[in-house]
Amino acid sequence: MNEDSSSGLLYECVICDEKLANLEEVNLHLSSTHHEPVELLRNTAHKPIVGLDLIIEYRDDLNEIKEFECTLCSLFFSTHTIFWHVISSFHKEKFFVSVAVTVFRFTSKNYSF
Repeated sequence: MNEDSSSGLLYECVICDEKLANLEEVNLHLSSTHHEPVELLRNTAHKPIVGLDLIIEYRDDLNEIKEFECTLCSLFFSTHTIFWHVISSFHKEKFFVSVAVTVFRFTSKNYSF
């Protein structure tokens, strides 16, 4: 598929890995293919969902959810976009890098064998 000539980007669906050429294709793909939450969960079952313990939920005075904060990525999201962030390669990569750093620090002590 060709890249979007206006932005030079090639878009990839984080749910099904389909390559899309422009934002018009992205919007069409999302509205026709991934609009049901049950289907989203079914299609991402083979992909790890990680770092949920690093998500903070903010509520208003009426106890309604207003936004979410990903403390790992230092980003804020609406109720409509947090799912997309958690399954994104950006979030997953940051999570696994943080785990690798923790493991490295743990195993980097001087042990005698």
